Amino acid sequence: MQRILENLGNTNLGIWHELCYQFMVACNRKKLPLMSLEVLKRYNNIGSTLHSDLCCAQAIALTQLERYDELMELVQRYQNEMKLPEHSFLSVCLGSFCKAQMTQQAMSLFDYMKFVSINTAPDNRDYDSLIYLCAIQKRPEKALELYNDMIKRPINPLKPTELTINNLIHALSADKKYHPFAFAYLSEFSKFGLTPNAQTSFELLRFAAQSGNVNALKNLYSEYWVQSPVLPKICSIERLFNFAYRAYANANVQESSVIPSFDRIREIAKKNLGEDESYRLPFGLRNISTKSDLFYAAVYTREYTKKYHPEVVTKTSLSYLNVFSTQKNLELFKHVYSTEFCQPDFIEKLDTEKQFITKRNILVYYFAIYVSIQCNDFIFGYGAWQDYYRYKDTGIIPADLKGYEQKITTLMISLFSKHGFLELARKLLVASLNQGWEWTPHSLGHLRRLATLKKDHATVQLIDGITGRQILT
Repeated sequence: MQRILENLGNTNLGIWHELCYQFMVACNRKKLPLMSLEVLKRYNNIGSTLHSDLCCAQAIALTQLERYDELMELVQRYQNEMKLPEHSFLSVCLGSFCKAQMTQQAMSLFDYMKFVSINTAPDNRDYDSLIYLCAIQKRPEKALELYNDMIKRPINPLKPTELTINNLIHALSADKKYHPFAFAYLSEFSKFGLTPNAQTSFELLRFAAQSGNVNALKNLYSEYWVQSPVLPKICSIERLFNFAYRAYANANVQESSVIPSFDRIREIAKKNLGEDESYRLPFGLRNISTKSDLFYAAVYTREYTKKYHPEVVTKTSLSYLNVFSTQKNLELFKHVYSTEFCQPDFIEKLDTEKQFITKRNILVYYFAIYVSIQCNDFIFGYGAWQDYYRYKDTGIIPADLKGYEQKITTLMISLFSKHGFLELARKLLVASLNQGWEWTPHSLGHLRRLATLKKDHATVQLIDGITGRQILT
């Protein structure tokens, strides 16, 4: 290709429009975006008139290079200069903005496509991209609005595809108040003559986990894992177990008058697991109506994992621990914390003296401090914080995990404040001010209430100044 490009550059005939387009398409297919843009540059030396097909190829090349600022400039120029805009170019750019999660640009371009011309009206693919973006960004209300706009628009209403409904279910699973709608939209498949596919079962699995619907999760696992092994083909075993633990964590069940010790729960789970080798679901047979039942199911799933899928035991341990954190059972949490997380793990880097601490380890400390606040156990929370700092000093926190430092610090300020240690909470806050973190009235709410109660006006004014709250005089 390089030789052809050089020959074309030397000829007096220049690069013809069709040849330029075909060459750019070939370069993009071979993941050679720089060469594709170089061809366009040679062509533009002859004439700079915009052509939709060349703009489309250019947009694909810019997307491959992640040069989204240039893509935005191209879209702006296209909108200003192209008298008859074409859907193909606008659709490619919309998909690129959605892929990059550039919400404002995607929505703006979507509105332009809707109103500039009937020929540029968004199609199924465009709606699918935006609904998926809403799912990723946890905006179920906007996803639902887009879906209704798609099927009910007055001119040329569109028929959804399986992907459309799957993306919609994914979006609705992000917010509890939309959970009742998720299963209801399953009827859309039959309404439009569609058939649920493997991805549908995966989205329902995600939804069941998010909503804490353990019974629905059991049924899905039974149908798509045991009876017809569809799920392992589209979802890793690790993720399947993480979904189960998430369902336990989010389940809303009755309190139990008595909860057995962890050792007793595990003893019963291991005994039941060994009695029926033919039962291959990662759930116990017991119905889940109380927290005692829930904790038994979580331990049973853990023992099942150790027996049949030991390769994912470590990878699922954090989700397992989160069950006891979210359900606020400190004693069971302490047992798992002390046995499964007694030593931190690191990601080794040969070019540094220290090792990188993993997200798994940082979240362990976060969960420990969180559950200590919920269960009013200052000693355990303070001890977990000390462990965090000891391991932090022996390793390096990767840049993409720096946000957890503020979360852990915020929890500790709340823990100190909740137990009346005003001076310690204030000192920790002051020591953190040079980190460039953003603070909100909610994140410092415990400290402000304590300072108000103890009439520490200096601390109240400090907090109000940091959070931007209006100071009343």
